[in-house]
Amino acid sequence: MKPLLSIATILGIFTLQLGAGAMAGTPGLTGAYYGDYLIQVRTTDDNTIRATGVAYYDWDWDFDNAEMTITNGQVNASFLGISGIFNYALTDISSGTTTIPFTDNGDGTYSFNYNFKVFNPLFGNPNKDTGITLEITDSGGVLIIDTIDSDGDGVIGHNLPASPFPANLSIELTGSAY
Repeated sequence: MKPLLSIATILGIFTLQLGAGAMAGTPGLTGAYYGDYLIQVRTTDDNTIRATGVAYYDWDWDFDNAEMTITNGQVNASFLGISGIFNYALTDISSGTTTIPFTDNGDGTYSFNYNFKVFNPLFGNPNKDTGITLEITDSGGVLIIDTIDSDGDGVIGHNLPASPFPANLSIELTGSAY
């Protein structure tokens, strides 16, 4: 009895599926999209999630004007034996608003710089300027948005060195928009 598919055909299909899964996001997006995201904060020393958003929060993407507006919220955090729910803010470095300009990197990733602040008086309400790169993929009119490891340290996000924060951190934003 002859097999339905040869081993070469099966390997070829498997290789195509692997390649499709490894493809980058969608460059050159246009239009306006509305959706939500979840924030996670990791320590870069051991890649441990130390804070997670208590809910999904809104974000709006305007690709024609290359700006994103984000709703800030709260994280459930645990650092150095101190746990609690704390407000956080991502704001534009120059204007201080929650509308943040971004750059289309031309490869399906989009980057922006921002100020990250956590309203935790036990650590002096720390804040610092940083950046993030997101892979944004148009999946049939729904954008799938994931943070990538933009500095190659093996931790999703971009390293945000300690001081004034209690540890070296990396911010991850994951969500969708339609």
